[in-house]
Amino acid sequence: MQKIFLVSDGWEKTHKGAGGAFLEAFIPPGAGNPGNLRLFQEQELAAIIDKNSSKSRDDIRSHPTFQAYEKYYKTFRKTYHVLLQFQSLVLERKPFPETPPMVRAMFLAEMKTFLLTAVHDMEATSIPVILDSADGDEEYCAMGGTARKVKTGDMFMRDSRGIISSIIYGPDERTKVTDRTSHALFTVYIPSGVGEKEPQEHLDFISEALMSFCPETEIRSRGILRNSL
Repeated sequence: MQKIFLVSDGWEKTHKGAGGAFLEAFIPPGAGNPGNLRLFQEQELAAIIDKNSSKSRDDIRSHPTFQAYEKYYKTFRKTYHVLLQFQSLVLERKPFPETPPMVRAMFLAEMKTFLLTAVHDMEATSIPVILDSADGDEEYCAMGGTARKVKTGDMFMRDSRGIISSIIYGPDERTKVTDRTSHALFTVYIPSGVGEKEPQEHLDFISEALMSFCPETEIRSRGILRNSL
């Protein structure tokens, strides 16, 4: 069986203590109940809000997982965008974005565990996906059609046809998920400093969210790779 997720030698040499994770899910075409997913979302968001209602923005920033991502993003003079989304959706309680079910599950998982995730249509993705480190010459068409040149040293993922995401500039346009997507690949970037149990909990939660939408969801494969060098 062909492997779905690999890492490059360059990534192993450059990103000590980092990692990546993946989850492959299939939902039968036409199956699923958006109302059930929305109810699951409302319940989970209410629990997240209750857990964090008394915390300040500084308290949130001090969480070890956010600290790991913030350290990574500061290398590129950026702010971790999941932190900004968390502030908007949880602390400010703004409306949750209207997205396809698989994207909704991804966003909700990011709010739950803070781990940076992308989701791709497997029919548009040529496996294996390879986690790599940029030398600064790589370019791709990011979501929305914007051409991006990956920043030197940034972690990115590619398949045989090109780049499908980078940490700083996000997912690509080619493999984006739509309402018609039934077969998806969730991919997770794990910078150095993120704990060992968090990625497992993150994949578990994505699975739970998908099952709430469609109990017939098939989790066909999943895995976590860590660079212990």
